[in-house]
Amino acid sequence: MSEQYEWICKLIKTVKECGIKIDLRYRDVKNKDEKGKWKSFEEAATALTKFYDRDRFPNEFVFDFDNDDEESNLQNIQKVEAVLKTESAPHFKNEYVNKEGKNGIHLHVIFRVSNEVLGKYNYDDLRLLLSDSILKKAGVDKKDSHFDVGLVKDKNHLVRELKANFPKEVPVWDICDNKFDELIKIVELQENLDDYLSYFDEDETEKNYLDIGIANGQLYYGKQTNGKSTILLDDRRVLRNNKRKIRDESGEYHLEGRDEIADFMDYGGNIGEIMPRWKNESIRAFLEGRTVDKNELYAKVRDTLDFYMDFGSDMEGALEVQVCWILGTYIYVIFNWFPHLLFHAPRESGKTKNAKLIMYLSFGGYKLGVSSAVTPATIWTTLDENRGTIILDEFERIEKSESQAIVNQLLNASAERDAYIIKLVQIGRKWTAVKFPIFSPKIVCNITGINITSLTRYIVFQLLKTLTEKGKKKPDKDKQNIMKIRDDLHILMLQHWKEIKDIYDNLQVSGLSNRNEDNWLSIIAVARWLGGDVEAKVMSYIENMREIVVDTGDVEGDFLYILYENLHDDVRTYSVKEVAEWCVGLLEHHTKDPQKWIGRKLSSYKCKKIRRGSGVFYELSKGKIKDRIDRYYPTKEPTQTTLHTQTTQITQTTQGNENTKNSEKSSVVSVVGECVGEAQSGEETTRQDLLNLIKSHLEESGDQTINYDLLALKCVDLGLPEDVFKNWLKEFKEKGLIGEPRHREYCLGGGWSG
Repeated sequence: MSEQYEWICKLIKTVKECGIKIDLRYRDVKNKDEKGKWKSFEEAATALTKFYDRDRFPNEFVFDFDNDDEESNLQNIQKVEAVLKTESAPHFKNEYVNKEGKNGIHLHVIFRVSNEVLGKYNYDDLRLLLSDSILKKAGVDKKDSHFDVGLVKDKNHLVRELKANFPKEVPVWDICDNKFDELIKIVELQENLDDYLSYFDEDETEKNYLDIGIANGQLYYGKQTNGKSTILLDDRRVLRNNKRKIRDESGEYHLEGRDEIADFMDYGGNIGEIMPRWKNESIRAFLEGRTVDKNELYAKVRDTLDFYMDFGSDMEGALEVQVCWILGTYIYVIFNWFPHLLFHAPRESGKTKNAKLIMYLSFGGYKLGVSSAVTPATIWTTLDENRGTIILDEFERIEKSESQAIVNQLLNASAERDAYIIKLVQIGRKWTAVKFPIFSPKIVCNITGINITSLTRYIVFQLLKTLTEKGKKKPDKDKQNIMKIRDDLHILMLQHWKEIKDIYDNLQVSGLSNRNEDNWLSIIAVARWLGGDVEAKVMSYIENMREIVVDTGDVEGDFLYILYENLHDDVRTYSVKEVAEWCVGLLEHHTKDPQKWIGRKLSSYKCKKIRRGSGVFYELSKGKIKDRIDRYYPTKEPTQTTLHTQTTQITQTTQGNENTKNSEKSSVVSVVGECVGEAQSGEETTRQDLLNLIKSHLEESGDQTINYDLLALKCVDLGLPEDVFKNWLKEFKEKGLIGEPRHREYCLGGGWSG
């Protein structure tokens, strides 16, 4: 009995054991050239018969690749075999020689599935599904690889004789239902792939807002014309939503007309009525071809600011920075980040006047009501349809104000282009999450300073009361003429915005920290586009900002400096209690639980924490704390004098090359760059002034007490830092000079002599 005959008998037996009734047919070798007749194996085959071709079994699929390149065929077979091994799918090889004398390889898989699967699929479908799933997993495209589908699909397809090395047993792939479902999904996904891909053919675009934006490579401004939303493009086209609701004879309402804006871009929202818009007269001139010269308009904006404002010799570059910021407001949507402005100065220093001038000249400038009444909802609902330049005047820092804390968070986030908040709004009977944009240019004016996180989002201007005639000049009287410049700025930016964007996209400036780079790149890009000495003046102002002192109420920098002074050079363990003893003067009025505060801060700065019994220790060294100071408060190595002061240094540039000046103020301040200050003198007189201040307020107001927040504002006018008067209030209470009948409410005590 030949091995070939014995092997085919084993095949037939195995297939029958899989529950399949078969009558295998074959062709013998003698008739291979004549394509001889097919014979029944059961009836005609003998142990001596040589088989050239045989039927493919119903539960058998065969992998055969018919490329002319034998190497390619072999690679495809190897890929398929690797997947079969991964899937634990038994199989056998059939090596043969074709009519052309070339070597070939078939991979055979005989499979068995459950009756449940057979109730859903016939064997013709199963062979196709299973072979396709293996090819997909192998990463072989049967179209490109000349896969012989006939070995799977056609009936009576010939299967070549084996040359040698018949397996001892016939391998069968028993496919459980879970594995079958997994393999079928692979094929179904591929079959539906074209449909799935078609769902995502459209280009993805962000929804645009109508007041200002970039769409399809064009800058546009929006306004209402005869009650209809209209946008003006930089190529002088005008698009309008001409849809209107009409009622037919049956009483039904329907829309007619065309929304040209929707044809141009996907948009949401409406055009609000709060921010001022581009004037019609100027728009008509633009549509008729009017252009403006950038140098002339730059000079006009600069001269207007210079006419009203006295920046003094120590604020070189302030004019140029403000002009660049004003121009930037007309194209702020092209920038990834656009900084806010902060005017921080004592009363009557020109903060409001300067802010108003910029408001009159900036894109859509308007005041956001009374700052004390500004709520988070005021900001996002107003900006939803009025994304112009907004001013928050007299935006004073109020301790422990939850509403202001949220407003500050919004201001912090809104310098970034993708900034928005999500709010639930009721549309009909359904509550829907709606995205409100909050990115827009913003100006803040205050006396009391700003929180330390917000400070890094601002370009700061610290003004002094002028002694020149400029102090008497009021821009409100010439408001209309000043605002005419705004109309030309619309035209200028529509003409040239792409030039500025190209500069911005490729701009690299050395010497700026990450946050400062965010703040300044847009301003420097406009300055570089303007040319001349504008960029040099802007860079000069960036350097000068190191000298600006802003009260932030932050003590973390002081805490790090105190650590640096007290730590050893080598790494040692320190208890939280020990560290707290170094910081008594710093933290006694800042937190009720100094040890807990210290633990949180050390953990946040990734200092290694160690527990010993009930105690908590941290591994610290001078080098580690110096690293944290360099990262968050980048100045030169702190001196002994600086370390003994309670000052916090925040740098808006990484340049800090001057020696830190001595400061003996016991205030908590933030210094933009380096700590600047002089030792106070006449302290007793100032204490008397504070007591006189409390007395005069109570007499004038008729109140029995004065609130802490109000007292803090009044102390600013005395030039008295908050931490100083906090300590003095405590001292006055201990001496009986004042009382505190209610928390943070103060009255005069019996121990004061006047």
